[in-house]
Amino acid sequence: VQQEFLASAAHELKTPLALLQAQIELEDSPNKADLLRDTALMARIVHQLLHLAEASEGHNYGFAQAELAPVLLEALEYLQRAAQRREVRLEHAIQAPPRRLQMDAGAVFVLAKNLVENAINHAPPGSVVLLSCDDSGFRVCDQGSGVAAGDQPHLFKRFWRGNCDGDGAGLGLAICQQICHMHGWTIRHEPPAAGNGACFVVDLGPPGKALAAHGPDPDPGRG
Repeated sequence: VQQEFLASAAHELKTPLALLQAQIELEDSPNKADLLRDTALMARIVHQLLHLAEASEGHNYGFAQAELAPVLLEALEYLQRAAQRREVRLEHAIQAPPRRLQMDAGAVFVLAKNLVENAINHAPPGSVVLLSCDDSGFRVCDQGSGVAAGDQPHLFKRFWRGNCDGDGAGLGLAICQQICHMHGWTIRHEPPAAGNGACFVVDLGPPGKALAAHGPDPDPGRG
């Protein structure tokens, strides 16, 4: 019931927000830029609420055998322009052959996109965001200021934004965690092996792990 309400509320807010933004664009207001920024943030929150609601429902997933690497590379390509705007370089290190998985490729694209976008938002200009992948899973690492010890327990909480200076709604990592849960995977934060920054690691579990067509049973303790 809660998830249905969340999806319905977000869906109903999409149209009036779009109309409001269009009206502001037509008016000559002295605080037009501030109003447009606020409505853009609200629209982003609504968009991510819909993503979260969709990611929380098993019937929204279509599991099939697929390769992970092409999905990860597609997410990197999608975010190239966002990285360029922040003067951040995207790199990848994919060790062949990553195994074929029973997964929802669209949901995994969102998972990778959110992790890379989060890294871009925390990366200083001139730095690198690295996506690496091997048979055990994949990780996204940035060269930012890292995550303070006191902040680490809150990373996957909904609407928690930490020290991000971007326009995020604080739902990206919560969506990542939900997608991982529905695939039977785990996600965690860990400091990089060397230097500053943060790494988010997606662990696929042992090779040969079976997954039912509808995904794992939802966790009754979440959501």
